[in-house]
Amino acid sequence: MEKEEILISTNYQHVLIHASVDNKLTANQFRVLFYICTNIENVYIEEMKTKLNIRTNNSIADCIKVLIKNQYIKRVKNKRLIKKGVAFYTYEINIEKPILPNNINSFFSNTYFKSIDEIFSYFFEKIPTTKKIDISVNRKQIELLIYKDDYSIQTIKDVIDYVSISHNRSIITRPILLRKHFKALFKELNELSNKSK
Repeated sequence: MEKEEILISTNYQHVLIHASVDNKLTANQFRVLFYICTNIENVYIEEMKTKLNIRTNNSIADCIKVLIKNQYIKRVKNKRLIKKGVAFYTYEINIEKPILPNNINSFFSNTYFKSIDEIFSYFFEKIPTTKKIDISVNRKQIELLIYKDDYSIQTIKDVIDYVSISHNRSIITRPILLRKHFKALFKELNELSNKSK
């Protein structure tokens, strides 16, 4: 029998990474969160209890209460027609959980996320905006700049400084645009540095 492939959205992955090092959560609470992330459309207590081999419905309910209290999930009334076999409540994963400011705990001692937060704050300090931004999408671009494209924190800050005082400021208004144009901006900055030597 083939194992069923589990697909988890990138946003949910961030929440799960955060939860995995949150010392406020028990192993069962994390397992329930993981289950909800992978079965978001069909969360049934009885089925969850069986699949996770947790003894009672009360144990599952207690896990869900803790996850709600700690802002990992939100319980919302099901908008679909309520009938037999359809859950009265559905759950939404709080994808902003890893970046909420009141989550200062052992998670934020992790340099991986500290670096992302540092660059995110630096970008909007140097290039402020009053427009609404998609936080998770823009943080993801910073994460990719640091950990996929392999630019140092200082290099990214230098390019942000360059953008903040150049004609590019009107174009580069979000980290997503910074990453899109980063190679060209980095090249421009290097050429300017070489000319001034």
